[in-house]
Amino acid sequence: MCVYGNRAYDNTLAELLDGAGKTGFRPVAAVAALAEHSIARKVAAGRPDAEDEKRLKGMAVQIRQKLAGTDLSIPKVPGKTPDKPGRQTPGMAPNPSDTCIQCGLCAEKCPVGAIDPVTMDPDSKKCISCMRCISVCPVGAKKLGRVFTSLGGVALGVLCANLKECQLFL
Repeated sequence: MCVYGNRAYDNTLAELLDGAGKTGFRPVAAVAALAEHSIARKVAAGRPDAEDEKRLKGMAVQIRQKLAGTDLSIPKVPGKTPDKPGRQTPGMAPNPSDTCIQCGLCAEKCPVGAIDPVTMDPDSKKCISCMRCISVCPVGAKKLGRVFTSLGGVALGVLCANLKECQLFL
């Protein structure tokens, strides 16, 4: 399962299925769930909503039905898997500002370990631009540049004008 902020989930499901298969798991379903965008909070604001919850519960029923049957095929999902390990293009890694209190929460919560727990500086080659560090920082010290935030928010607003829906792949 991946969660995305109404822009796109790109290759995420393909990479997750590939990684799960390489570690011995046999994925039988994949879900792309919509949520409020992590940078431009106005994009998909309020998502997931009650309708999304209802749709996701229905997807869970379909997945259970597949698991109860004989079809344990791996789902076909959009996207490509990387032909080399690691991120192919560096992400937009938020840097700590002068207000950073060195609490280490961003490093602890980073899903890919891209933040040095001593300096709080990101490794832009590891960063997947999920912006989790921004959302968990208790003092708002992790930031993208102002120009990017302003222009990025406008561009995302245009790119994400039409709300997408949660998707299930069986």
